[in-house]
Amino acid sequence: QLDLQLRKVRALHEEFCKSAGCTLKDSSHFPDLISKNGYRIYFSDSSWVEFDFDVKVIEIRTKPMTRDEIMKNKDIMQKLIFDLPAQAQLFPNSGLGMGHIHFSAADAFNYGQGASEKILLFRNYLVDFFNQPVLTRIFGKDVYNAPSLSDHPKEIYQAVRQLIAEVDAGKFSSIKSIAAELESRVYEMTKHKLGWNDEAKFQALNVVRTANRLGVFQIDQITVEARAYSAQTSMDEYLFQTGLIELQLAQLDAKDHRLQLENAKQVGLLDFFHITIEQFKRYLFKLGFSEEIIKLFVKTKYLQNQIQFGDLDSRAKFYQRVQRGYSELNIKINQLIQEVKSGANFSCKKLF
Repeated sequence: QLDLQLRKVRALHEEFCKSAGCTLKDSSHFPDLISKNGYRIYFSDSSWVEFDFDVKVIEIRTKPMTRDEIMKNKDIMQKLIFDLPAQAQLFPNSGLGMGHIHFSAADAFNYGQGASEKILLFRNYLVDFFNQPVLTRIFGKDVYNAPSLSDHPKEIYQAVRQLIAEVDAGKFSSIKSIAAELESRVYEMTKHKLGWNDEAKFQALNVVRTANRLGVFQIDQITVEARAYSAQTSMDEYLFQTGLIELQLAQLDAKDHRLQLENAKQVGLLDFFHITIEQFKRYLFKLGFSEEIIKLFVKTKYLQNQIQFGDLDSRAKFYQRVQRGYSELNIKINQLIQEVKSGANFSCKKLF
């Protein structure tokens, strides 16, 4: 069934590229693709988007790009990833699909650059992420694919607290060694506590590539992966999510002190949506969003929750309204990023 759907989408892409200036290359050029019907589409600036399989889904991957490069290619990516598949009755699935986001450890933290590594920034990013379980719920909640620290037993939290204390005591001389300890000491433990047999990568914040314990990843492949996202519904939503990560890192980079790891916040699986919204509103306010912009986000998020209901025409109208909302939100988040960066030495260049 997936092969049939992928062939339908490919036919639409081939027709579109005839007039759009993009080039489609089939799986014979890319032996790592899972499906023989998989393919990659190149844009005029050599950026690309790839269509392939993962378990029960059509998986879409892109060339590592800056947010500026993504914004430059936003229209063609919107057409290829969302609009044309919709014509084949293919839509993002908030239940099965996930929208994982990788960002470059080298560009965000000076990973692998010796004394220039931003160990304090990496340490504070971990703490800030663990302190904000709402970040793992507002865009998608999956306790099996991307559990947050608050989803784990208390002893997991204690292991994190011990690890952060050792970082502060100067035990680790590199980001790689911190990530390796987080993966081996904390994340590996979660498999036994929860009875899972999956790899340690199945966490809300995955550091398998950052730890690079087997040494298989080159520097441009070493990333931090934020996994707690449902499949995005538009390029504007994706840009808003990546913008939040960039803004968070930029603000943390401007700090010269250690953030405190707060007490574990246990979050129930049946947390009401309005509670999550209220918590995220407080987080947005901390990042510098005005009340007016926060209200726009809340309205957009409530509209997004309605997409799964109604006939195809109704869903298409919801998609358009949600897309407009995220587009307006991106104007504000871009302004905030520039304001923070003007006073901070920061550059998060690559996003998958």
